[in-house]
Amino acid sequence: MTTEFKWEITDILVLQQPQPNYVVELGFKLTGVDGETSAFTTGRVAFDPANPSESFVDYESIDELTLIRWVKQVLTEQGIASQEAIVQDKINAIVNPPIIPQKAEFPWLANTFTIE
Repeated sequence: MTTEFKWEITDILVLQQPQPNYVVELGFKLTGVDGETSAFTTGRVAFDPANPSESFVDYESIDELTLIRWVKQVLTEQGIASQEAIVQDKINAIVNPPIIPQKAEFPWLANTFTIE
């Protein structure tokens, strides 16, 4: 199957300058669903208030899709691919759990004594 990814904004940090409610940091969650298996990762991106965007958007006009677009712009295609790979690796580990070696007794010491 193909994993479908969903981006969400988890929180917003603002400053009151250079504009009122200037967004300086966003928290995000990326969830991947492949059939009945899902996994997620979270992260944060920051914006530099010393270098405000020329296309300032009034805080009351911001919607989640706009913020997700901002997150993706900061991450770039490489960062987006990295976040998706993290989620995909988690899904793969759930679907095909890694084989973990188990500790064993030394065969030459097995059954040589008992504790009563």
